[in-house]
Amino acid sequence: MFLRAFPDLNHQILATVQAGDAVATEARFTATHTGPLASPGGDIPPTGKPVALDYVDITLFTDGRIASEHIYFDQVAFLSQLGLLPT
Repeated sequence: MFLRAFPDLNHQILATVQAGDAVATEARFTATHTGPLASPGGDIPPTGKPVALDYVDITLFTDGRIASEHIYFDQVAFLSQLGLLPT
């Protein structure tokens, strides 16, 4: 979904912490909205706007393999940067 909407996307790792079988990564996603973005209400047409969004990725491992992954980010900030919500 994000590759289609943001083909120039870049991820920058800001910090990583490991505890047992869990890894938490703080990162920054930067890109330009140049493709359709899938949403529950249908595709959102490209806005041409740049996005810089910090997020956290929590990955849990079992036997050296990824068992689950959860990504948390500020959806209001994301939509505001695209001009889809008031700032």
